[in-house]
Amino acid sequence: MPFSFSLPIGFVKRLIIRLRAVPHAVLATLVLALILLLISSLLAVPAGIYAWQRPTLLNYLSLAFTIGLFVAAGLLIRSRVLLVALGLIVLILNLIEIVSLVSFGGLISLGGVEAILYVDPHEAREFVVEHIAVIGLGLLIVPLFVGLVLLKGRLDRLRTTPRLLCAAAVTLLPASLFTAELVRTGSPDDIYLPTRVVEHYVAYLGANPLTSTISGIATAVAAQQEFEALRVTRANFRFTAAEPARAGRQLYVVVVGESSRRRNWSLYGYGRDTTPQLLAQSGLITYRNAISPATVTSLSLPQSFYFASQSREGQPQIAKSFISAFRAAGFKTFWLSNQGTHRSAVGNQIGVLMQEADMVRTTNYGFWNSVLDGALLAEFDRAVKDPAERKLVIVHTLGSHTIYGQRYPAEWRALPLHPPAHAVHTNTKLSPADAEAIDDYDRSIRYTDWLLNEFVSRMKQLDQYGAMVYFSDHGQRLIDDSSHVKGHGYSDFKPFDVEIPLIVWTSDRFAASNPDKIAAIIDNRCKRVSTVDLAASMLDLAAIKVSPIDPAPSFFAPHYQIGPRRVLLINHRLEHYDNDDRAVPAPGC
Repeated sequence: MPFSFSLPIGFVKRLIIRLRAVPHAVLATLVLALILLLISSLLAVPAGIYAWQRPTLLNYLSLAFTIGLFVAAGLLIRSRVLLVALGLIVLILNLIEIVSLVSFGGLISLGGVEAILYVDPHEAREFVVEHIAVIGLGLLIVPLFVGLVLLKGRLDRLRTTPRLLCAAAVTLLPASLFTAELVRTGSPDDIYLPTRVVEHYVAYLGANPLTSTISGIATAVAAQQEFEALRVTRANFRFTAAEPARAGRQLYVVVVGESSRRRNWSLYGYGRDTTPQLLAQSGLITYRNAISPATVTSLSLPQSFYFASQSREGQPQIAKSFISAFRAAGFKTFWLSNQGTHRSAVGNQIGVLMQEADMVRTTNYGFWNSVLDGALLAEFDRAVKDPAERKLVIVHTLGSHTIYGQRYPAEWRALPLHPPAHAVHTNTKLSPADAEAIDDYDRSIRYTDWLLNEFVSRMKQLDQYGAMVYFSDHGQRLIDDSSHVKGHGYSDFKPFDVEIPLIVWTSDRFAASNPDKIAAIIDNRCKRVSTVDLAASMLDLAAIKVSPIDPAPSFFAPHYQIGPRRVLLINHRLEHYDNDDRAVPAPGC
């Protein structure tokens, strides 16, 4: 039967006849409603992308709430000029969120806002070129938005009372449903609200993101349910721990670095003298081929501290960490943090993890405040002077996290760095701004070198049986190629993201009493290692035997072997590190 246009043409004719029968005022109101919905949908694109990426009821309600909020704004703002001006501001901020969502797989963080604030012209050009497709599509929304606003101005004849009632309805109904679901279920992920980018900037200026912003309050509410679930699971789990065989005073220290890549440590063969004090220390053993199990702190540290098998979600297999195992074996435990203790800084899992310690102390109440890691030394001194015979001290540093220039004392900027950055870096085509960023990063490593030397020196003075373990939570990209990218947490994978320093220092008393253990550590220093095995390794180091833990995966034990090393990315995709041709161990093996 040949195709006929009679049916659609007839349908259109009937539709036109019926529309003509509709009163003009009603038709104009319906068209106005449609235009307001389209305008609001354009302004809510990031919420739509986020709901598409993470299809949960809470994110769908967040999308509805965002659209309703913009519909209300369109109803209440009569001036076309004002609506266009405010809308363009929102669209610019949305463009930042869209690039973050599409290119990096998540909502923009405080670090992302910080990077924008401190970007130099060269980096800005590189960024635009790299993300030109996403930016171009985002900019196409602008003329469409302006056209719809102008059309809306011609049709908007609503009276004040129905205008206010409609604005209240489209805002309060989705807001109530969103809030109820937020309180009921919580969320392990960030919550999208259209105020996020502005609030991140407010938080960066010093306001507490948990009490001073709408998104911060939503985040706190979302966290509560997950915290409660984790607490219940944790409360129902018990280690059966045997006391360590050795009696007397013992001190074990675990220092967690931040964003530190071993390629920039002279201890690992880097061409600049970034770790002179550690190179001069005795009793230090470096693992030459260690990686982190994930590319961001919130996914990496839980896998290192809990007795976890890697999964797509990166969730721990056992409800408690080696901190609780040490406690069960009679150790008093301390968590000293320069990254704050609230969820917006460290993440839910780490927020719960640090609560396993007997004592939690922080030197930094807002992650982005520039408190130097040296502030931790006073808290460390207090912890080691505690009268408890056996102590485990966890020290969580800011290390080399951006902004690199704020991670070392200002007077250190005058320290000479030789040779120049382009002579030692993998990327020799560096702009002056690139070279300055690398210089700042290397000085932050130099400051970490000073800090670790201080910890070791203090432990030597105590002359106790024990050890210090240092590792970084993940690696860092540092303008390594033509992309000129620096930072971490990207949705693609490069070996720099996880190649980390892993260092062990043992006291003279420990080394004298455990020659076989020292021999095993030395034997393992060139083996393939992942800090996913840190928990079992720490129990092995302290000779703590607990049930139901398998002690086999300890990189401090003889005959240690690891299977294929997997890496969890920020988008929860798993990569196989050892399958990457760019992955190489540090020199010295």
